[in-house]
Amino acid sequence: MNVNPAAPIQHIIYPVLFRLLYSTGLRPIEAVSLPCKNIDLKSGVLYIEQSKGNRDRYIVLSEEMLEIMRKYWRRASEIVPMNLYFFPDSNGESIRITTVSKVFRKYWLKAKKLINNEKNPRVYDFRHTFATRSIYSQYCKGTDINSFLPYLSAYMGHTHLSDTAYYVHLCPEMFPDTNHIGENNFEDLLPEVSYE
Repeated sequence: MNVNPAAPIQHIIYPVLFRLLYSTGLRPIEAVSLPCKNIDLKSGVLYIEQSKGNRDRYIVLSEEMLEIMRKYWRRASEIVPMNLYFFPDSNGESIRITTVSKVFRKYWLKAKKLINNEKNPRVYDFRHTFATRSIYSQYCKGTDINSFLPYLSAYMGHTHLSDTAYYVHLCPEMFPDTNHIGENNFEDLLPEVSYE
């Protein structure tokens, strides 16, 4: 990719940004608005502050993703000042989601020639892929999905467990014996707390 003088690190932002979305299930808006101060490149922990529903949470990066983020930081810092946002636009502000979507579509259309797929995914589909991949991975390990979903729900920043359980129903052929999974199944796992 050619370097755009108006956006000198764009060519290194997007490969890292898309990998981050794929490997963490972050909402695209959470990723592009990540402040540098909320990323610990020593421990590999991201602090997601005031996200959807005004909820805060921590995201732990895989070792591979952490190393990619460290390399990106070193390289980007040599080119532009990395003051506020981890993925800055040419003005040092956070990248707009519309821009991320356009770039993703451009990459996808180039790759489409190679993979010959008729579907055009969206940037947000990285989140769906992360959720279904996580659930399927735990299912293959023999993990009780009802026990796993509350953890995944907290990790993804969902307000309701049913938002996470939704992903199980996206792939019924993968989970033929999990049609019973739903929000009511979590009452025993997360009992109501009495105030007395």
